[in-house]
Parts: sequence; structure tokens; C-alpha cells
Amino acid sequence: MPKDLVALGTREEFWESVARADEDYASGRTYSVQAMTESLRSKHGLWGNRY
Repeated sequence: MPKDLVALGTREEFWESVARADEDYASGRTYSVQAMTESLRSKHGLWGNRY
């Protein structure tokens, strides 16, 4: 969560982003944080310490 809440945009923009996230989740267009981390590490050659 950003420290500056203004970075979240307007109330309408916030709820639009929540609606898009709900749509992505419902359609299966999401993946786990672990999968994202492994993808980024592979892409950038960062296979050092694993958390």
C-alpha cells in the first residue's frame, strides 16, 4: 500500500481498479506471488537467495 494515499487516485478510480481485479480473478487471469517471483528471477537471472 502506498504511503501517499493520493497515489490511489480518486474514489472512482480506486473502485474501477477493484472491479478490474475482480474480473481478472474470476476469469483466471491471475497467478500466485510465488509464480510471479520465479518468473521475474528467471527473466533477470536472479536465482540467488530464495525467501
